[in-house]
Amino acid sequence: QYAAEQYQAGKAGYIMTTGDLVDDLPTTSIAPYQWSVADKAMQYVEAVGMPNGLVSGNHDVGTLNATDYTNTAPNADYSRFWETFPASRYENTRWYGGSLNNNASHYDLITIGNVDFIMLFLGYGVEATDETIAWANDVLKTYPHRTAIVATHQYLDALDADYKNRGKLIFDTIVDPNPNVKMVVCGHDDG
Repeated sequence: QYAAEQYQAGKAGYIMTTGDLVDDLPTTSIAPYQWSVADKAMQYVEAVGMPNGLVSGNHDVGTLNATDYTNTAPNADYSRFWETFPASRYENTRWYGGSLNNNASHYDLITIGNVDFIMLFLGYGVEATDETIAWANDVLKTYPHRTAIVATHQYLDALDADYKNRGKLIFDTIVDPNPNVKMVVCGHDDG
């Protein structure tokens, strides 16, 4: 509601969510309720036409073992994420650029002030797969004139503890080779 109010007042142009939209695993009995709350929360900004983007976190796809720094989370369960936030929810908005795997990863094209942005979202558990890396690089190279902000869930924390295999791979293969990437934002860890 706050974000929607700020947008209507001309004080905000975009809202970005970096995962953990819910707390419980997709298979728990409380998951449907939590996903309905996440859905309703995003409806506030959608109702006023506020551009927005989100990405999954480890709680959203059922991989709570955040110490697994491998490149993928093979047991990631995107079923509730796809049910609530599929690509079709965004395809008719003016800012949605496209997605990989039904919005598991996606990008938005927005302009705030006189700055053209590309907001690139890399979904949890798939953010460092060969497929995602190739897709992300292709998207970033398609829009080299836009200032790129990459959003992912688990990237680093105050002690750099999360900057291991997955985060390093994202940096080395997506961030570093694309000079238009100016910022990476993440969730997961407090600072």
